[in-house]
Amino acid sequence: MSNIRKDFEWFNQNPNMVYLDSAATSLKPKQVILKTSEYINNDCTNPHNTDSLFSYKVYSVIEETRKLLAQYINGNYKEIIFTPSATFSLNMIADSLEEYLNANDEVLITNAEHASNILPWLKLKERKNIKLIFADSKIKNISPEEHDILNKITNRTKIVSFANGTNLIGTKIDAEKLSKLIKEKKSDVIVIVDATQYLSHSKMDVKNSSIDVVVGSAHKMFGPTGIGFMYVKESLLNKINSQVVGGGMNHVITRDHFEANDGFSKFEAGTPNVAGIYGWNAALKYYNQLDLCNLRDNIYKLKKYLDDNLSEIKGIKIYNKGIDSFITIFSYENVFSQDLAGFLGSKNIIVRSGLSCAKLTYEIINYEHVVRVSMHFYTTKEDIDKLLNVLKNYKKGDEIDAII
Repeated sequence: MSNIRKDFEWFNQNPNMVYLDSAATSLKPKQVILKTSEYINNDCTNPHNTDSLFSYKVYSVIEETRKLLAQYINGNYKEIIFTPSATFSLNMIADSLEEYLNANDEVLITNAEHASNILPWLKLKERKNIKLIFADSKIKNISPEEHDILNKITNRTKIVSFANGTNLIGTKIDAEKLSKLIKEKKSDVIVIVDATQYLSHSKMDVKNSSIDVVVGSAHKMFGPTGIGFMYVKESLLNKINSQVVGGGMNHVITRDHFEANDGFSKFEAGTPNVAGIYGWNAALKYYNQLDLCNLRDNIYKLKKYLDDNLSEIKGIKIYNKGIDSFITIFSYENVFSQDLAGFLGSKNIIVRSGLSCAKLTYEIINYEHVVRVSMHFYTTKEDIDKLLNVLKNYKKGDEIDAII
């Protein structure tokens, strides 16, 4: 059993459940729960109030969390912006870059992206008449790779936005390396990385890269829901403005004019999710105590074990076998994935069905719905064995009995 599992009260509260949907949201260790409660029970003041030593504590925890997050991606804390989610961050940066784009300029993404990294650009396409270009692999059943993105860059490319860890297939891209290659090909391209999945298992190094923007969410990495971040390189941060305005992001207001703050605070209008930031503070400190490399390798081995055993079950097809990932996606011949996921749920095994918001991925796997098994550092071989045992004993039609 994973030695960190003891820190997750969820397993004590749900001893008969198997949780295999961590790519959707991770479970929370007790340290995060206690830290979140610390704000609600003890420190509940507004971070904009720094007029007393007591209320200043809340502000200091937020700034400490900003620094912890900057350290995790090897960036400058003055380039970290707190947002409600990675989705919000991607919408915010797309809106903020609208003035940078002209008709027929190109935004380049891939067909393996989550909806959060497709829809903001589709909206921008409608408003600005830009061209949304998709990088896809020329090899059947393979996710887009670095060279597929590089080959799509033209003299009209203004933005390249991609996930360095996909949420359905689980493939990874070396964002630090790719960002440098992109800038070598066209220096004025803005490089945006959706690191929501990647950061739940690995650190980044934005300082030694050419990445301009990184987004992520706390709830993928043991933190609370409702809190995310956006890293924006200082050189870009000073050129763009937030489309969300309000209290805390300005220093001058008259009847016909306002002046925004400089730096990251101009993007942080209103009172943030303080309880969420407190929880993320604890989650980041928790991550700093973990041997991420060893834990990752353990999950990669667990995925191989799962894939090898799934391959022996007649009727099952795996779509991402052979890659190092925390995710396995599969289908059962002539069985709707939601029905199979529902059947597994009736056996106390929580998985995900469909395409998990990465709806263009059907172009890659040539299938429109799958069952997704997603693990995290607390996942054990016993969890996988329970899943395998249920699937080995499954017979077509069992899913109907589960519904009834």
